[in-house]
Amino acid sequence: MTAARRVVAITGASAGVGRALVRAFAADGADVGLIAMAAQRLKGARDSREATAREPTAIVGTIEDPAIRRPRKELRMQTPSEILFEVRGSCALITINRPEQRNAINLAACAQIEQAFRRFDSDPQLRVAILTGAGDKAFSAGRDLKEIAAQGEAPIPLLPTLGDTMHVSKPVIAAVNGVAIAGGWVFAQMCDLCIAADNATFGITEPKLGRGVAWSPPMIHMIGSRLALELMLTGKTISAQRAYEIGFVNRVVPRAELIPAALTMADEIVECAPLSVIAVRQVVRHTLNMGLDAALEVGKQVCAPLPVSEDAREGATAFKEKRKPRWKGR
Repeated sequence: MTAARRVVAITGASAGVGRALVRAFAADGADVGLIAMAAQRLKGARDSREATAREPTAIVGTIEDPAIRRPRKELRMQTPSEILFEVRGSCALITINRPEQRNAINLAACAQIEQAFRRFDSDPQLRVAILTGAGDKAFSAGRDLKEIAAQGEAPIPLLPTLGDTMHVSKPVIAAVNGVAIAGGWVFAQMCDLCIAADNATFGITEPKLGRGVAWSPPMIHMIGSRLALELMLTGKTISAQRAYEIGFVNRVVPRAELIPAALTMADEIVECAPLSVIAVRQVVRHTLNMGLDAALEVGKQVCAPLPVSEDAREGATAFKEKRKPRWKGR
């Protein structure tokens, strides 16, 4: 009997994203030798294009291969969705979708999370993003160590990190729904705000695995050097309540209320003028990166356009007329 081979065609991807997707499909058993095939040649091909046409498209299907003789097996044809993107009004809900692996980040997830944040930042209708994990057990357990072990001595790509390897101009809220250790801690840290479920736990476990913490300087600004050293040197985890007490978490809520609470916070941000929100975020980040005097000067420059903006006039008019302002972002 002629068997079917599972093949993948990837289009519209940058070189880096394309390579990550190729590795992901190869690890899943796809015939990477056929990556460049046109979609028309795939039997049962299915397009998984995202809403934005510029994003990579992965087309999965099968072709008949007479060289392979074995009993036919039913093949599931689907594209991996390691990162989910959902629009909730003016908010983008970005979900790490690997609950069986405690939402550990593999190469495919690295590529897809970068894609998700680019999509969020480029859409003027989206004002705030929420990053969370699928399921009830984990926000993220960090890098997929099984995948790293399988790579042997191959270089390990950096974890995609806001403010470092990727950048957005709008606020991001972490909604931590469970374990947030190693890279999961990094993901919570890289967001502008953090809401945690009461079952969440946080930990910096890299030293226990012989790995480094090059990403730690922002955390030292958040919680101070003594607490940071204790967490990093011991590798112990802390509760959501303790994370709140040391200033790493903004709010702790019951697990069932996590996403509603994050959406409420997002709505509160959306009620503010877009230009003001962007400026506030810039001032805070500049302050963390320079001395006080220099940060004050930068703050003046960043905020100088605001008083003469259309939104500033609209804010005053709305206050006078006792109504909600209608922001234009200019």
